[in-house]
Amino acid sequence: MTSTEKDAINILLRNPKFKELTAEEKNTLLVAYARKKKVVHKKAFDLIRIPDKIDFSSESSIMKNIKNITFIEVKATKNAKDAKFSGQFFGLTMREMIMGQTYKNKYRFIFVDVTSENTLEMDLKKLYSRMKIDLVGHCTLDKK
Repeated sequence: MTSTEKDAINILLRNPKFKELTAEEKNTLLVAYARKKKVVHKKAFDLIRIPDKIDFSSESSIMKNIKNITFIEVKATKNAKDAKFSGQFFGLTMREMIMGQTYKNKYRFIFVDVTSENTLEMDLKKLYSRMKIDLVGHCTLDKK
């Protein structure tokens, strides 16, 4: 993880609804989802968003609150050209695409300009509508 990505995550973590899971909490989350017959790729999200406190060391707490968990993939930059991140180049992994397709509006991309602290959130469908594919797995956002 780059320092820009860490800075972006720290900006989002100012909001108490965002949480960065420890390695142990991520493993518990994966097991809880697996018990619900759902696959989670632990390298396809940086944060989670929750409306209320969940004990991520407890499978039962996670399973009870599974409908309230939103996975967040952070895309960071130091120099967005505008508030819509037009022309911003970023990587998109197969795991991120699979998570976006599987979890729909419970999987969100949040773009963060760490210089201005401007953020832009979208789901995979919105992201696809704005993508211009330069190379496989590398995309640029258009001006929509």
